[in-house]
Amino acid sequence: MYMDWVIVSSLIVVALTCAIVVYISVYALKKIRKEIERTTAELEINGKK
Repeated sequence: MYMDWVIVSSLIVVALTCAIVVYISVYALKKIRKEIERTTAELEINGKK
């Protein structure tokens, strides 16, 4: 009975860790894409002058 509780709590910790990693990765990718778009727009503006 005790081992079942340990296994379940370990799986919960692993699942939460994976969820946090996915959330941070998605946030980072969105931020990187926005930065690329902003930089590309600045280069296009500077190139036209």
